[in-house]
Amino acid sequence: MILRATTRVCHSYTVVQPRGPGGTPKAPKFERDIRARVMIPANARPAHKRLRQKLAEIGEWNETCSLNRVVPGDKKLGIITSGISFMHAAKPRRTRACSKLGFTHPLPMKKDRRVCQKRETVHRY
Repeated sequence: MILRATTRVCHSYTVVQPRGPGGTPKAPKFERDIRARVMIPANARPAHKRLRQKLAEIGEWNETCSLNRVVPGDKKLGIITSGISFMHAAKPRRTRACSKLGFTHPLPMKKDRRVCQKRETVHRY
């Protein structure tokens, strides 16, 4: 698998406006929490467990996320891609089956596995 982060994405920046539910602006606030922010071994172990739990929850959500979609096509070739690579992969032959990932971390492994099982050959871009 290749994860391709483009230069434009890596070198971009912008001002972020915090928003609450419904898109209403909210004032930023800072909470002093040494255990959550200073990663000495005693703090890192519980933080790592919390991170793993969050990633598992996000992974489950990502399996049904509408940002990831499958474009039906040829039964022989399947392409798993995201971003501009999707346009490059889909453009030459519109008959290609593509799995377009809009949310790539953590990867939707179950969805990708279903796409792979239906194809003879799978390319990941």
